[in-house]
Parts: sequence; C-alpha cells; structure tokens
Amino acid sequence: MTTFDDGLLTSPTKFVQKAVILHPRQELILALQRPPDPTLYNGPWDLPGGKVQYGENHLLAIQREISEETGLDVAHLQLHWFDTFMNDKRGLYYIFVGYQCRALSEDVFLSDEHFSYQWLAPHDFLRLPSTPFLQNLVRQIFQP
Repeated sequence: MTTFDDGLLTSPTKFVQKAVILHPRQELILALQRPPDPTLYNGPWDLPGGKVQYGENHLLAIQREISEETGLDVAHLQLHWFDTFMNDKRGLYYIFVGYQCRALSEDVFLSDEHFSYQWLAPHDFLRLPSTPFLQNLVRQIFQP
C-alpha cells in the first residue's frame, strides 16, 4: 500500500514475521523446505511465518501462520528480533519481526507452501541456504 505522510510518498510496505520453533523436549528448531524455485532469495530453507495482513493483529497473525504452515500449537511466544530493509529493486520496504516459541508437539503437518521439514540443531540451520533475516534471527537467539 502506498501512503502519504506530510506530502511525501512512501514505498509499499510488507510486514513479515517468522518464528524459531523449539522442539517440545530437545534444543532443536524446526526448518521448513520450500519447493525448488530459482526466484527464491538465497535458498529454499525457511522458518514458519509469513505476512501480516493490513489491520491484522501481529500476534494472532504469527500464530495463524504457524498453525497453517506446520499444524503446530506453540507456547511461550516471545518477540526476539526486529529489523527493516529497503528493497530498492522491488520498491518495497520490509518490516521483519522474529519470535521464539516452543512447540507443544513434534508432529508437523505441512501446508502446500513447503514440501519437507527437519528438526535440527541451530548451528545446522545456519549451514542451510536461507535468507539473511532468518540466519540473523537464529544467531540472535542462540549466539547472543
């Protein structure tokens, strides 16, 4: 959405949230794999989450995204990291919010957005091809 503020035009904004989901009993995190797509930014590995729709409550949005993408219920959802990024090529201003939470079950039921998942150690996630935001979120939580 393009908005006007004091007569200045601002870029469209995307509000994206992701969650580092801890295994219910182990210090493993859930990594999701997207289908092969050459247009993906820095690789197919992902964390649960997605866009917050205009007017949607951000906490309800991240819980909805987690449930839709993984079938998991989570507890102890905590805001952990915030970042912004201007993508001049696309003309989009991104607001990224990262959370940490713990799954109540290890039984994952994937949506059509992902075709595979792994419970893995955080340092193993950092070796997978994914976006800088996801890599930084995992580092902020596990390597303060």
